[in-house]
Amino acid sequence: MQHLYILDGERRIPYLRGVLVHTLIQRGLKLADARRVTNEVDRTLAGRPGEPIPKKDLVAVVRQAVEKRLGDRYGDDYAFLDELTSTIFVEQNGSSSPFSKGILTQSLQATGLEPNVAYDVARNIESQLIEKQRRNIPRSEIRLLTLKVLRDQYGEVYAERYRIWREFETIARPMIILIGGPTGAGKTSLGIEIAHRLGITRVISTDSIRQIMRLMFSPELMPSIHSSSYDAWKYLTTPLSLNADPVIEGFREQVIRVSVGTRAIIDRAIEENVSMVLDGVHVVPGFIDLELYRNKAYVFTLMVSTLDEARFKHRFISRQEATVTRPVHKYLANLDSILKIQNYVLSMAEQHGAPIIDNLSFDETVAEALRLIGDFLSHQ
Repeated sequence: MQHLYILDGERRIPYLRGVLVHTLIQRGLKLADARRVTNEVDRTLAGRPGEPIPKKDLVAVVRQAVEKRLGDRYGDDYAFLDELTSTIFVEQNGSSSPFSKGILTQSLQATGLEPNVAYDVARNIESQLIEKQRRNIPRSEIRLLTLKVLRDQYGEVYAERYRIWREFETIARPMIILIGGPTGAGKTSLGIEIAHRLGITRVISTDSIRQIMRLMFSPELMPSIHSSSYDAWKYLTTPLSLNADPVIEGFREQVIRVSVGTRAIIDRAIEENVSMVLDGVHVVPGFIDLELYRNKAYVFTLMVSTLDEARFKHRFISRQEATVTRPVHKYLANLDSILKIQNYVLSMAEQHGAPIIDNLSFDETVAEALRLIGDFLSHQ
């Protein structure tokens, strides 16, 4: 079918079958019924000439298709078809932009709502805006409506989190989220998901920082960075004290070296005023003085752990199934060292007041991390 446009006053809006299917589903039609109706509409429109179809004519075509395919089981109220051509513009600071259900969904996910739940809330808000039959709505009014929907449906906690995140958007300071924990705890997966939920586009791993440093410094100059975190002790060049654990001392040496690059990455993000998620085993509380950033950025540190040894082993096996380049045997062979490092970084987290999440369920871990970040911002 030649591309068709809907004529709504002076506006020309593309006819999209996906939009019609979605609109019919919102009206209450089952997916299969919505597709049958849309197919019937397509067949009718295929016989029309190429000029735009007036909106009232399209409504008549859809009405006939519903009655032909489904009878009167869905009633005769077709006002919902206004959604096909209703573009809502959001106004702020003298400019306007089209209302986006996707953008609202993402901002709602920052409260800890699951993606599908956040989408349902955004769709509810969109429906209410359409019912108001207003083409231009201030952003502040949409936020008040969102707060009301969250408060009514999910309680004051979610409404307050949404309010905090919207206030954070207006503050000219970046958010730096540091996620630490041992190898295999789930730091990177959590970091990527948190960044997505919060609309943060910069995600960096300390492994990447270490890799860059390896290219700059030879094993002779900086041996500790040319190994894994759990066997860095093999490359120590200074004698150990009597009661020192070589695994921990080697790990500490590597963290000290990589922290130089970590600080540089943080400094750069602050200089560019860009929020960032930085994750890695080298994120250990106490190795970087975060007080230096108190008046420049919101820096939040979170530690992820897996306290159950059997679950730890299973996670390494699952990782190998997903990424064939990471052989599981080397992790399992060094599990004792990895667990030692976990105990050390968690003890450092307790000393410095960094929250710890036992990563039993990924979805619950994401929700808890978002709650902790929101609580942190509410006290700033």
